[in-house]
Amino acid sequence: TAAWRMLLPHTAQAADASVWPDGRHGHSAITHNSSSEVVIFGGTTDDRDFNDVLSFSVGTRQWTLHESTGASPSPRFDHAPCRAAESMYIFGG
Repeated sequence: TAAWRMLLPHTAQAADASVWPDGRHGHSAITHNSSSEVVIFGGTTDDRDFNDVLSFSVGTRQWTLHESTGASPSPRFDHAPCRAAESMYIFGG
């Protein structure tokens, strides 16, 4: 059964919660194929545009910062994501 759950603030989430994304908007998000993770890319604030890739594990409620391979896309926001197999593709922004 689906249910809403409140996520605890960063400081109360875990003893080792060193990875925590900056607040942002205009990012994209997909679900990962084989796990209960949400993957986000990019986004913006008033001061900065992002091109980072982070995932949030629903089970452990932990964030992970991922290193990309190859040339990274430039920082962007208001783009569209697409998931194909184990890859995330970004269009526009």
